[in-house]
Amino acid sequence: MSKIDLENLKDKDGNFDINKVQEVVDRLPIVPPVTVDRQKDFTVKVNRSRMSSFPDRLPTMGLMPFPIDEHEHIGNYETPHNLYLTLARAYNKLTMRLEDLEKRMDSYEKRME
Repeated sequence: MSKIDLENLKDKDGNFDINKVQEVVDRLPIVPPVTVDRQKDFTVKVNRSRMSSFPDRLPTMGLMPFPIDEHEHIGNYETPHNLYLTLARAYNKLTMRLEDLEKRMDSYEKRME
């Protein structure tokens, strides 16, 4: 994981150089760019009915979240997208571990019978 060196983005007076910042934003976008036609698909929520039961896994589309930036305002500037992916990955991992424990308990109980 590589971090951006903020000092390299500043001018000689110590202020952020907007051109250097924009270069980083263009090179490493937080949200992948979406075409105008595809953006229209996102404006209407497809799943309009409430869930009847909570799923065992949350969809992540194979995406991993960005690392959380650690500073005095930790979490304040995280995107909803990144927070969702962080929570979904953690939830899915816990569900997988719980299922593994349940299988191990079942096999243990069968051996004890």
